[in-house]
Amino acid sequence: MPEPDPRRFVRTRRGRMIGGVCSGLGSYFDVDPLLIRIAFVGLAIFAGVGLPVYLAILLLVPEEGAERAPIRLRRSSWALVLAVLALLAAASVGLPELARAIFGDAWPFGAALMGVALLGAVCAAVWLRLRAIAR
Repeated sequence: MPEPDPRRFVRTRRGRMIGGVCSGLGSYFDVDPLLIRIAFVGLAIFAGVGLPVYLAILLLVPEEGAERAPIRLRRSSWALVLAVLALLAAASVGLPELARAIFGDAWPFGAALMGVALLGAVCAAVWLRLRAIAR
């Protein structure tokens, strides 16, 4: 009797809302993707790490039926990715204070939300740069 293929984590095409990350995680762990979506939103709002983690999975995990991920990292690229993630983690601690210093109390949603927005902008810039490098 042949041995079954090992399970492989991929971003799924069915049940996807944005990039198939939550539906892929739900399929892999046999959990409702809605729970994973709620967890990502909670992490994005309260800890500020939901968006960067989602983007990392989106870029580094292949889509269902694809041979490779959108960004294929070489061994030397992992050091760069880890350095960027460390900088983002350090920045997420200081961004709310930076937002408060820049905008004061003029931002109606609070400095913490502005910090998360700034972190999202930094993540988008990193993603665009990595995408340009991958081409």
